[in-house]
Amino acid sequence: MTTDFRELECSIRQLLDEASPILSENEQADVAMFLNAGEYGVALETFGDILREGGKRLPVELATRFRAIGVGMGLDAEVAEGISESDRPAS
Repeated sequence: MTTDFRELECSIRQLLDEASPILSENEQADVAMFLNAGEYGVALETFGDILREGGKRLPVELATRFRAIGVGMGLDAEVAEGISESDRPAS
């Protein structure tokens, strides 16, 4: 199986963009820095760390997509562990 890195990067960037209402500019920049370097796994891990450490809650749909991206990348389940969900959209 081959990985389409452009699609993967696009998926993470879209997720980051949709979560932007709950993230600071610095938090978004931290994740984007790894995306720009092609470090997609580190970008997703950093994103998860920011959410967990900041007690930030993703809308259910975004949390589900976050987990699916991690699974698709073959990352350990810990990356998505502790990602809190909210019934409200990110706004």
